[in-house]
Amino acid sequence: MKKILALMLALALVLPLASCRKKDPDPTNTQPTPTPEPEITGEDIFSLNFSEYLEISSDYYKGLTVEVKVNKVDSEDVESLIGAVLRENRTQCDGGDKPIAEGDVVNIFYKGYLLDGGEKKYFSGGSNIGDDSYALEIGSGAFVSGFESGMIGKIPADYSESEPMIVAVTFPEKYPANPDLAGKDAYFEVSVEVKDEKYRYYKLPELTDEFITDTLGFTEEQLSAYVGDTTVEQYRAYVFDTLKWQGVDILEFAEDVYRPSVLTGVNVKKYPERQLQEYSDRIINRLKDYYDKKGLSSLYNTFDQFMCSQYELTYGSDWKAEVLKDAKFMLLYDMVSYHIMNLEGLKPSEDEYAKLLIDYLDSEIKKGGVSPEVFGTAAEYEAYREQYRAKMTLEYGKEYFRDKIYKMLVFDMVVNCATVVEITE
Repeated sequence: MKKILALMLALALVLPLASCRKKDPDPTNTQPTPTPEPEITGEDIFSLNFSEYLEISSDYYKGLTVEVKVNKVDSEDVESLIGAVLRENRTQCDGGDKPIAEGDVVNIFYKGYLLDGGEKKYFSGGSNIGDDSYALEIGSGAFVSGFESGMIGKIPADYSESEPMIVAVTFPEKYPANPDLAGKDAYFEVSVEVKDEKYRYYKLPELTDEFITDTLGFTEEQLSAYVGDTTVEQYRAYVFDTLKWQGVDILEFAEDVYRPSVLTGVNVKKYPERQLQEYSDRIINRLKDYYDKKGLSSLYNTFDQFMCSQYELTYGSDWKAEVLKDAKFMLLYDMVSYHIMNLEGLKPSEDEYAKLLIDYLDSEIKKGGVSPEVFGTAAEYEAYREQYRAKMTLEYGKEYFRDKIYKMLVFDMVVNCATVVEITE
């Protein structure tokens, strides 16, 4: 069963839409598209009286435990992100001869050397003399450790290319960019490009309650979920949580738990005969299409042989009985999902559904790399969105998307009710 389900998953409903994601914003682009999903789960399956066919306890779908691997975060990570936020919100100031401070952007010329018996030995790749000045953000970590901190407090007008400031650094023990410099003490002659007797510098804001609420736009309600006696402390907790969950999709972890768990707590009274036959036909038709398109007759004399192979049966065995088992599993999963939707009152109104569908298709457009920026006008982008929605609905049918949206609502509810166990390395 695992083998055939794996193949069915490869042919599953999620693939056609993903393979149709367009990176070319030209709506007239006629790339080959996969065979549309047959509308065999007619509207009637969504409105069946599921209580007639099965019983399910909310204890099973509201009491899941999901183990999720989250990022390991420390205080340095938190401060680093806060520093980046502060730099993003810095303000440019008219400058004169002011000391260089963290957050400033200074246009520099530099030339690096080693000392060998008191003699300067300039090294390759350590200079931009002769090129344009380099716009260095102090505190960004763009240069070797010690370089940027060594410039802090110095006044650019006090130095020039002929009389540069000297910044001392020590290269890391491992320095793949230039192994000859690894672990060595080095020095840089640095001057700041001064234009009109001024240089470009910026003022960093302070992390205060007012900055968090007024500039960043956080509300008291948003931060109330995080522990802290002050707004600043709550914001730090928010940053910690953001970093911990960065790149982590709990749905990916919960999906493997959800499907078998909800079926464990189900008592099946009977299966709706029409839908069971349709699900069986779906499996057979998909695999027959796969058999024909891949030219597998060169490996299997008949489709019967192919099906026996997929179910790991000896030739001549009743593979249709195995198909029926798979059809029951797939149909049961769908019925359980729709039954939960009805039990929990999750079924959206037609207006709500229409909005959810637009949001879903817009997310698919975004995943495909299409954005408003690639269009000349907002009207052109809106026209593309309308055409994309119409094309997808025509090709895959309304029932396809209704199934997707309904299951998304149910799955989100199940995940929100789950006990999440956080695991870090």
